[in-house]
Amino acid sequence: MEMTILKKYIPFFLFLFSLSAFSQSKKTDSLRVLIKNSKEDTNKINNLNLYCDYLIAAGKYDTVFQCAITAKKLSEKIKYEKGIVSSVYYIGISYKEKGDFHTALDYFTQYLNLSLKLSDKIQIAAAYNSLGNVYRHLANFPLALKNYLNALQLYEQTGKKRGIANTYSNIGIVYWSQGDFTKALDYYTKALKIQTAVAPDGKQIGSKTGISNTLSNIGNICYEQKKYAEALDYYLQVLQIKKETDEKKGIAMAYNNIANVYLEQHDTAKALEGYTQSFKLREEIGDKKGVALSCDNLAKIYASMKKFSRALTYANKCLKISTEIDALELMKMIEETISSIYTDQRNYGPALQHYKIFISLRDSIFSEENTKKTVQLQMQYEFDKKEAATKLEQEKKEAVAVAESKKQRLIIWSVCGILLLVFAFAFFAYRSFLQKKKANQEITKQKHLIEEKQKEILDSIHYAKRIQVALMPSDKYVQRMLNSLNGRS
Repeated sequence: MEMTILKKYIPFFLFLFSLSAFSQSKKTDSLRVLIKNSKEDTNKINNLNLYCDYLIAAGKYDTVFQCAITAKKLSEKIKYEKGIVSSVYYIGISYKEKGDFHTALDYFTQYLNLSLKLSDKIQIAAAYNSLGNVYRHLANFPLALKNYLNALQLYEQTGKKRGIANTYSNIGIVYWSQGDFTKALDYYTKALKIQTAVAPDGKQIGSKTGISNTLSNIGNICYEQKKYAEALDYYLQVLQIKKETDEKKGIAMAYNNIANVYLEQHDTAKALEGYTQSFKLREEIGDKKGVALSCDNLAKIYASMKKFSRALTYANKCLKISTEIDALELMKMIEETISSIYTDQRNYGPALQHYKIFISLRDSIFSEENTKKTVQLQMQYEFDKKEAATKLEQEKKEAVAVAESKKQRLIIWSVCGILLLVFAFAFFAYRSFLQKKKANQEITKQKHLIEEKQKEILDSIHYAKRIQVALMPSDKYVQRMLNSLNGRS
């Protein structure tokens, strides 16, 4: 993919985001009023959980925790299961953002179990994604990838495009963390393609946060490939989006990334300014992991300026925080930084000691076994996906065959039905014909009988007439007799 393929669309995104910033502020004000004045019902719980979303963007994680705890207690009081699930999620988010990954893991596990109980595939997928994020922060990449792939499978089943895109981006980060930039970029590209697409309702699929995060990730690829001008362009665009949406954690990350580029371009002043801005903002919002990252960067830049004492102060602070939150990736980074600082001071004993710890952590994170597990998980997912596709295709073929069989049976039964009707009609027609024929024969027989009787009657009449004629005198005889009588008189 060409890195700059979507640059021409970014100004349009920025315009849309700037329009929404004001409306978002109004929404938060309205929510506060609603929460304050509403009864203790499901509406209040839903508004409390919705308010948590805005607080997360603003980096107010302590307030997120308080709102989520209030929502959870109220949900338990009125036995509102969906409210309990959502509030547990936001409690987990508050712990994760503050760097307490193990407590976050506990809450996200609860969130997963509650979502499974409700059989809500979207929330189950979100739970898997959340667990993946925590495992990624703990540098357990095989478990992170396993959870992301579980989430992806569910999002694909439900057709949740935004979820698919966000998960693609998360999977990309796993590969980026392991140095596989080609695969990482492939996932980022797929994520951005979905996020910038337009849904049937005319709205853009991706959220402001999702799109800006993916752009930032692509900037990271440019940075790793030493394409610093392109990386800086992406980071500056991301910074503008994050400012428009008032997403403080994102703003801090953008400052940090921009400073990284300036450092590579040997602009130490601008780099130091960026790292300092990022550090202050992260401290303000209580982002422990972010503070540790900034400390590592500040330690490096002060070391480059030969200010070793100050560099070690920031380095030790980073080591303390990363150890507290059990962030192995961060511990690995800072051990390397500390080793480098001692080396620059020609203090080779501590330098070697910290370098050995760095090597141990690096081997632990990027062990052959972990890499193998990651590859196996990806291969298993691809295999399962292909198998599912094959199974679906087979099911379609079987469904078509069953439908065709049903159709054939329907045709056969229809033909049989028609034939039965024809046979029935023929039977009744033939029976009617026989009855009519029999009736006709009976009529003919009766006719013959009548004709015979008529003939007998006529013959009798004729016979009687002959006898009558034979007995009666003839006309001449009668005339002669009459004449004879007349002569006598």
